[in-house]
Amino acid sequence: MTDLKFCKDCKWCRPNIMERIFTLGFSDGFSEAKCVKPYITKDLVTGLDYIRYSNIKCSIERCDFSFADSCGSTAKYFEGK
Repeated sequence: MTDLKFCKDCKWCRPNIMERIFTLGFSDGFSEAKCVKPYITKDLVTGLDYIRYSNIKCSIERCDFSFADSCGSTAKYFEGK
């Protein structure tokens, strides 16, 4: 049996700090966590590669989309902390 990979255990996951502040610390901040994994893209003007960071909610990144390169339910881009 395979182990489940949770977003909160990934190094690209960042908790929502405002959620922790408004709940006075009773929430861990991971219900609205963001995925900040890097994408290497090419600048169309200069032709140079540069790194762009995503800022998508982890719950959206873990959905399986056929048209987008997302982490999916298999946690393709998961990297442990």
